[in-house]
Amino acid sequence: MANFDKAFTQLLKHEGGYGNHKDDIGGETFCGIARNEWPRWEGWKIVDSVKATGETPKMDLILAAFVRTFFRENYWRRMGQIESQRLAYALFDTAVQFGYGRAVETVQRILGGLDVDGILGFNTLKALNAANHDETVEKIKAWRTERRAKVIANKPSQAVFANGWKARDEAL
Repeated sequence: MANFDKAFTQLLKHEGGYGNHKDDIGGETFCGIARNEWPRWEGWKIVDSVKATGETPKMDLILAAFVRTFFRENYWRRMGQIESQRLAYALFDTAVQFGYGRAVETVQRILGGLDVDGILGFNTLKALNAANHDETVEKIKAWRTERRAKVIANKPSQAVFANGWKARDEAL
């Protein structure tokens, strides 16, 4: 079964520390947690207190615990029941970038024969575990590439992130 700690460690390689890029749709972020999407995340209190001193927020033990819990509770969910670590990570990373429900719906469409409901339930888990894992990951990567191309076409300012997105996909 897939291991959250391995997936989380891999995720943090792409979800660095503090950022507040003017073109980032998520706005201010810390380790990939976007304030626009998650304004009530407990870690923002610490981030804000560090910013008030004029320093750039950095990962410490307390923030690390908040970040870990955040990703485990909001994204990992039942992914630990996926047999393939690579496939579980691909779905996890897709959920972080595109939303949990959209990631699950995408994989349900890729696998076919499933209700497309955005719920990682028994039937979806069974289909994921029975699928060719490498082929499924490649299809997820293709969907991500197509989706991002649409994002950039609709909002050209997002092209600044294209190289990072490509590197992230290549790491799947």
